[in-house]
Amino acid sequence: MNKFIIMACAALLALPTASMAEENSPIAFPGAEGWGRFATGGRGGRVVFVTNTEDYTSSETPIEGSLRAALQAEGNDPITIVFRTSGRIDLKEVLKVNRGNITLAGQTAPGDGICISGRRIYFSGNNYIIRYLRFRMGDGNQSNESSLDIENATNVIVDHCSLSWSVEENVTMYDNKYTTMQWCILSEPLYNSYHAKGQRAYGSQWGGEHSTYHHNLLAHCVSRSPRLNGVRDDSEGHDYQVVQEVVNNVIYNWGKKEAVYGGELYSSREGAYCYNILRNNYYKAGPATWKQQYRWFARLSYKASETHAAEGVYGLWYIDGNYMEPQPDRPNPTDDKLKGDYTNINNDNWYNCNSTSSAKGVDLEGGLYENDSTFQRLYELPEESSGVTITSAAEAYEAVLANAGCRLPKLDEIDKRILAEAAGEIAPAYGDSYGAGTGIIDSQDNVGGYPEYASAQAPADTDNDGMADEWEAEKGVDDPNGYDLSDDYTNLEMYLQDIIDRTAAVTAPRSDKRLTSWYDATARALTFSAPVAVTEMSLYNMAGLHVASYTLRQQASTCFLPELPRGVYLVVWNLSNGTTETTKIVL
Repeated sequence: MNKFIIMACAALLALPTASMAEENSPIAFPGAEGWGRFATGGRGGRVVFVTNTEDYTSSETPIEGSLRAALQAEGNDPITIVFRTSGRIDLKEVLKVNRGNITLAGQTAPGDGICISGRRIYFSGNNYIIRYLRFRMGDGNQSNESSLDIENATNVIVDHCSLSWSVEENVTMYDNKYTTMQWCILSEPLYNSYHAKGQRAYGSQWGGEHSTYHHNLLAHCVSRSPRLNGVRDDSEGHDYQVVQEVVNNVIYNWGKKEAVYGGELYSSREGAYCYNILRNNYYKAGPATWKQQYRWFARLSYKASETHAAEGVYGLWYIDGNYMEPQPDRPNPTDDKLKGDYTNINNDNWYNCNSTSSAKGVDLEGGLYENDSTFQRLYELPEESSGVTITSAAEAYEAVLANAGCRLPKLDEIDKRILAEAAGEIAPAYGDSYGAGTGIIDSQDNVGGYPEYASAQAPADTDNDGMADEWEAEKGVDDPNGYDLSDDYTNLEMYLQDIIDRTAAVTAPRSDKRLTSWYDATARALTFSAPVAVTEMSLYNMAGLHVASYTLRQQASTCFLPELPRGVYLVVWNLSNGTTETTKIVL
């Protein structure tokens, strides 16, 4: 390890940690993790209701009960926005939110929930909790925008939201401090749409001084899955002391060689640094990925300001535990520079990184292949913690597909389809100028446009405190800001969480598999049943190494597996009708 790396690690260990006041404070809600977990949103404040799906422009008379009126409520006192309506809110112009201290409780919407379309929402205040909403902008207004934009904000957490159909990236978040995006689905940004710069289909622009991006599903994004913004210039108020982590996400069907890129250090300000953490993410190539010959976890920027470049100081990366799913059955595997064998890069994400070889897991941008003295990794993680519970990439894959997205009041048809595609249950059937069946679309109309979101009657709340009468009677509480049920959360917060807890076990069904299998660990017996004959079953470990194959030609049978190390294994079933199923088993 060279001297600079040691100094850089020491500097990171000395970074400011969350204050003791924060460490002793309750998190935003049960399950909040990452650097944004201490956001308080509207805790202890008043309730503002959204009662209709209408919108208005800045030149029109404000509409009481609209989302715009709620988010632009006067003052900066804490507010919790509760929905008494459902459906699609089609914004007429950008909705700018300058006030802070907001909890946006999408889980309170009745019926099929809320979808926000038309234009972007732009948050630029402080202290936001945003949960269970859909942001699907679309191309109707032909604007160069993200579906959700959060900049110049502090203490933000976005949880269980679904974002798609942007003309720019689906979400833009940087120049912020202490932020989290978790358990969200970011899918189908538009490719050849109305952007002034041309073709896009970008997933996410992500960054900030202490930011966490975890347990999200990114699907059908040509690029930016995500793009790490790093330290981009010397401007006052822009990020210049950056720790950004991307952990336990599922990245499916990306289009460029690299799914993730960025991490620059362009500021010449004294004390500027950029630390990029990419850990235990699950990569699953799809038909858009197959158009490329390369499979990189990330392209790492080794670009810096003249000042830092002269000193040999660049953004540093910690990369470990990322996993590329083997796909031996995909079309033309020999077109892949790795020939479908990801064993080396799964075992060592840095494999061949600073060489001219194309068989590598990460690529170094900046022409540093032959100059080891300027090639730096971050070998140690900081002692400060963002509070994320990190699992293996394989475990994250299962958890994300089972839990991510706007699941309350229910998953919509868009998310159901995206999840089924990411699970390998159905193949992407859509595409446009990027190619038929690639999953990359030019317009929401390529996939049938917006579904209908049915409405329903909101629960009775006669005292207008945001809590349903029936729930208040059951719990014996009345004051929304009282602490009768918890020392950490107000009665209103407990109600908002109870909506989630009571439906946590309910998940929308995905399409039925054509093959079923079950494993008896005691007998090491893998039994299957299929509607047509299974011609071959192959077993791969999570490093992508082929373990065993069985020639079968039977619709139902039992395979007795050899003694294998404990762990998660991928099972690939080739069926006589030319289709393939994949399952996983835990030994």
